[in-house]
Amino acid sequence: MAVVTGGRSEYGILRSVLEGIKRHPQLELQLIVTGMHLLRRFGFTVREIEKDGWRIDGRVRLQGEKDDVIGQSRGLGRAITKMTEEFYRLKSEVVLVLGDRIEAFAGAAAATASQLVLGHIHGGDLAPGVQDDAYRDAISKLAQIHFAATEGSKKRLLRLGEEGFRIYQTGSPAVDNLSKMVCKDASILNQWAGFDVREDYVVVLQHPAGGRAEEEERRMEQTLRGCFCKGLKILVLYPNADAGFSGITRAIEKWARKEDVYPIRHVPRDVYLGLLKRARALAGNSSSGIIEAGHLNVDVINVGSRQRGRQRGTNVRDVRYGVKGVREALEAILHRKRSRRREGPRIYGTGRSGERIASILAKIKLDKRLRQKQIAYSRVKK
Repeated sequence: MAVVTGGRSEYGILRSVLEGIKRHPQLELQLIVTGMHLLRRFGFTVREIEKDGWRIDGRVRLQGEKDDVIGQSRGLGRAITKMTEEFYRLKSEVVLVLGDRIEAFAGAAAATASQLVLGHIHGGDLAPGVQDDAYRDAISKLAQIHFAATEGSKKRLLRLGEEGFRIYQTGSPAVDNLSKMVCKDASILNQWAGFDVREDYVVVLQHPAGGRAEEEERRMEQTLRGCFCKGLKILVLYPNADAGFSGITRAIEKWARKEDVYPIRHVPRDVYLGLLKRARALAGNSSSGIIEAGHLNVDVINVGSRQRGRQRGTNVRDVRYGVKGVREALEAILHRKRSRRREGPRIYGTGRSGERIASILAKIKLDKRLRQKQIAYSRVKK
């Protein structure tokens, strides 16, 4: 059972799945590490995986040094080839990927080229504002098994022509054991944040959303300017490695010189959740604002179109790129007392998704019916 992980956030989501597979007597875990995990400028988070005690069975470099579409394309081709070799060496039977990132697509393409069974977590979600949505749907068409996070995602997979017997609504592993994973030790949180977390602060996490580096830099500066408020600290996290990340990085490094702005290049998931839970708000375009923040009852200022189409709770305020929208949303949040935070609905499940996914994988027969996909468009009712 080869599981592909390419970045800090997705690894955090996958942890309950990895634990479920490892505990199951009928499954053997093979962990393939790629993408940002192997890049020092993104925190070299492969060390976090090793620290957590996981055996790494394969390392595949994807991103190069150039922050453009040519560099991404070259890295994608290189990663597909290398992953195919790794699956062959490990004698993998099933490959499991999560979401919509380029690393997941590389794993899916390599699994298909290797004639292996492919499982996909979080297929059927919507994020039409970025290239990721195209990757997600492409992975879904390659996958033989789907683990949908919501009822809406399940229905979209059916409308894509996926056969019903392949689709399991498991909820999102992102919310598994969420309350237990939140770091509650204020001294640890203070050390990572660089200030006393009892003070008011906003977390900013904004990823590239299809623009060139210069445009992403401008967008990030607008978000930071909108959050700049007397008496409020800004805890800003570095973005993922999608094309355009260097622009966001430049904006962060420029703003890091200002008082009350605290940049963090990488943070462990439990610490991130602890910092998020104590924050007055999360601003940016991270999926954690849509999924995890709802379970933690944290207000979210969702900027731009990157998460457009995802199911969300009443804790999320959608704004366009620009200083004015971010500032107005933040002022409304700050005006309300902490005790009156909105209760987020449990859209993405109540936990145990990782355990469910492992159980399903152990029971599925890797037979001809599973391997040979049929298009089922005509069977879907409008």
